[in-house]
Amino acid sequence: MSIIFRLLKLVNPFKWWMLLAAFLAFLTIGSSVGLLMTSAYIIAKAALHPSIAELQVGIVGVRFFGITRGIFRYLERLISHKTTFNLLAHFRVTFFKAFKNLSPAQIIYYKSADLFDRIFADIQYLENFYVRAIAPPLVALISSVAVWLLFGMFSSVLAIILLGFHLLAGFILPYFTYKIHSGIEKKILDLKNKINIKLIDNIQGLSELIIFNRQDEYLNELENMDQKLSVLQRFSSNFHLLHEAVVGLLMNGAVVSILIMGDHEIVSNNLPALYLPVLVLGVMASFEMIMPLPDAIRFIDNSERVGRRLFEIMDLSEQEKQTGIKAKNFKNGDIVFEDVNFSYNPDQQSVLNDISMIIKEGSKVAIVGPSGAGKTSFGYLLQGFQKCTKGAITIGGLDIKTIPEDQIQKNIAFIAQNSYAFSGSVAENLRMVAEDAEDEKLISVLRQVQLEQFTSPSAEGFNSWVGEHGSRLSGGERQRLFAARAILKKSPIIIFDEITTGLDSITEENLLNSLFEIFKEKTLIFITHKTTRLSEMDTIFVFNQGKIAEYGTPEKLLAGNGYFKHMYTNQQ
Repeated sequence: MSIIFRLLKLVNPFKWWMLLAAFLAFLTIGSSVGLLMTSAYIIAKAALHPSIAELQVGIVGVRFFGITRGIFRYLERLISHKTTFNLLAHFRVTFFKAFKNLSPAQIIYYKSADLFDRIFADIQYLENFYVRAIAPPLVALISSVAVWLLFGMFSSVLAIILLGFHLLAGFILPYFTYKIHSGIEKKILDLKNKINIKLIDNIQGLSELIIFNRQDEYLNELENMDQKLSVLQRFSSNFHLLHEAVVGLLMNGAVVSILIMGDHEIVSNNLPALYLPVLVLGVMASFEMIMPLPDAIRFIDNSERVGRRLFEIMDLSEQEKQTGIKAKNFKNGDIVFEDVNFSYNPDQQSVLNDISMIIKEGSKVAIVGPSGAGKTSFGYLLQGFQKCTKGAITIGGLDIKTIPEDQIQKNIAFIAQNSYAFSGSVAENLRMVAEDAEDEKLISVLRQVQLEQFTSPSAEGFNSWVGEHGSRLSGGERQRLFAARAILKKSPIIIFDEITTGLDSITEENLLNSLFEIFKEKTLIFITHKTTRLSEMDTIFVFNQGKIAEYGTPEKLLAGNGYFKHMYTNQQ
């Protein structure tokens, strides 16, 4: 239940609104009980043929409770809806703030469909956390106590009988229902999550499924999962209906018990006969507050599961905040790695071991090596996406852990081989880093990266749609688009991870010429497995199996007989 308590703490800013709505719900139920009981009183009293004056109090009571019931119900719904929407907005903002603080390294272990499911479906489920989880038990408890006290004024025996049936229908039965049914609800939530993940995978990988003729297999899997979900939901619905039927039986049992014991009380002269029908209808009205409790128990159980998934992300964000004292402003300067080790998982072997290096401010440096050598991991560490497990990384003499993340992102442009192209136009992708850039500036940058085909301000130019993940662009066009974003960002440190992948030799040559000229005053780090144009680098660091195998100027490395010389020879 710790998750429920955390959710309650999260909704604490709206406690007064929730209490007001609960109080109005209590008044509504009180009016309903009063309406039925006064109606029964008038009918029973009228059977004795009294004067109209003796019925006036009851008539006024019926009018009063009839009017107030509608007023209180309207006000309760108004406040409840306002509270519900406020809570939904609060949940969304709180979760998004937590999600925004996460580094890419922290969400790399989550599937995109799973994250989307948490952001959308899980938060949407908590929309009714007050209406279906908090309010029903609270209102039922307060109203039940009031009804028990009311019945106690007529007969303590009848009050105890009603108390017993309320406990059976409102607490004991829902508890056993929860124990029996909780596993089904868990399976439903898990299966919905799996279906969402499968659907997004199918949509994103549709072309591959068609190419490998696997679309029917995947559709059959989805259909089977959907059928399982339908069976579980049907069982859950039937179980819920059965629960409601049992509550109805308990209500009828309470009515019969009150009639029997009420008759005994009348015979014993402990209760005027006039009040027996009043109490019987009061019993029926009192079960209005009991009926929502089965749903509330189920909703609380599901809210705990949903909350656990959301707090998992929020706790990651909290860990990110506590990794260092982020109190120092970014200062450009030399980049220094001191005995750095790094592992993606504590149980796995380190992908970087004892990395010590100095990258001078304003220099051009290449990080080369075969695939899996740790080059990209090096870039993630420098960008702050990951934290080293040993050693320290400093920029301008400041430990990277003490620099605010937003300043790191602002001052380091990291263009990875798998950078993200947003589903918008070419211009919109460029304006992600330069919101106020004029069209002329965009055209100039596109020409610098050899993307002249997108320089016209038309639907076929820089206003053309790049597709999902840049699917309408070639691999080389995507890389050059990312290079254009780096130019617009104007950061003092530029990291290119396999930026020339997918380019023909002529385009690669022209692009590198442009980049070297544009970034000649900046710290430029090339991460690559190719040896093209490395002769213009100030220093080359050769990575192999997570370590620096050798480093030096291009001339020094080519003069030797080390790993770089073999790479260079094999690629010529």
